[in-house]
Amino acid sequence: MAQYSYSALNLFEQCPQQYKFKYLDRVEVPVRISADLYLGDAVHRSLKDLYKHVSDGVEYPLKTLLETYHAHWEKPKRAHIVPSSEMYTIDDYIRIGREMLEKYYNKYQPFNDGVLLGSEMRLRFELPGTPFKFTAIIDLLLKREDGTIEIRDFKTGNKIYSHTEKGFYYQMGLYRLALKATHPQYENVELTHFYLRKDEIVRYQMSADELDVVAGEYRNAVLEVQDAARLGNYNPKEGHYCSYCEYFQHCPAKIHKRLMSDDGSEFADMDEIERAKKAREIADRYVELHTKNKDIKSELDATKAEMVEMGKITGLTSFDADGASVKVSIKQTEKFVTKSESAEAFAELVSKIRELGYDEYMTVDTTALLKEAYLKKRLPENELEILKEFIRLKESATVRVNYKKPGENE
Repeated sequence: MAQYSYSALNLFEQCPQQYKFKYLDRVEVPVRISADLYLGDAVHRSLKDLYKHVSDGVEYPLKTLLETYHAHWEKPKRAHIVPSSEMYTIDDYIRIGREMLEKYYNKYQPFNDGVLLGSEMRLRFELPGTPFKFTAIIDLLLKREDGTIEIRDFKTGNKIYSHTEKGFYYQMGLYRLALKATHPQYENVELTHFYLRKDEIVRYQMSADELDVVAGEYRNAVLEVQDAARLGNYNPKEGHYCSYCEYFQHCPAKIHKRLMSDDGSEFADMDEIERAKKAREIADRYVELHTKNKDIKSELDATKAEMVEMGKITGLTSFDADGASVKVSIKQTEKFVTKSESAEAFAELVSKIRELGYDEYMTVDTTALLKEAYLKKRLPENELEILKEFIRLKESATVRVNYKKPGENE
């Protein structure tokens, strides 16, 4: 059975296609290392060495820590490291990491804030209430003087998350679940994010109810991954991270643009080039029609509103036009309250309908049944099997236009 983790599921949410390239297809790509990610890796490894020696009573001077850190940057070739901004050089990243380590070392030495129970701890466990197997890697596990167990995670980025944001509770909640499953003797547990760049700490203790919510979210995330595998749905999601994605050359969202460039067409055969040119013609035609339709619809909606207003002002229901007439009908109608208008009033309406015995007017909400019960497997296995007979695969497609901003490169 597959092993799931925070990073893998987070990647799937970010871009299902990238998840498929990395974890399923294992596509081989030229070495291309994100400078931001490598900075975090170098800092984490250096702190791991620091705590390992200090916990054994071995002196570990700042000079040694920085030498260890710089040694990590000597391992990859600089040509393979890609900064997220052209304004930054590799030396800038090295300097930023060094400053973070110096600041942390000087503030927290002699690092006696707790007994080290583990560093870079790899915990394997089953998500509660599911057969899904997970792996969690904890940066540091400490036991403080007051008996509190601290799960400490080091962050080297700029963004600081509050404990209510997904960037904190989704990751740290999983670590808490992992510790609970593998070390149930630890009850008083605090979750901490150490933001090294900002010298900030976010601390939080999750309740049992909150952990149940986190477990439920991870359960749903795994089911989404399994549904994608079963149905083959791995559509790419484009965003700012595309610029440093190592699978850029293989991405179906990027290939056509590459084929239309001189650099890309050089490595393609004639059939690919011809198909790409044909697709470009169709795309151009679609954008032209889409733009016209968008403009016409906007103008039509505005004119319709003017026509209705004129009907209200004049009291007339028919207006003569060149070669046609425009009919305006304005009337009041009675309708029951809908769920979107008021969930509370709608629930009360449903209750009254049942109370009055009007079951023949109740309809089956197959959309809710599918999304909330069947796909999330919240029904017994035998009931899921019964409903499965009525499931049909239907292909749906969306075509949308993303208009380029003025001055944006082709």
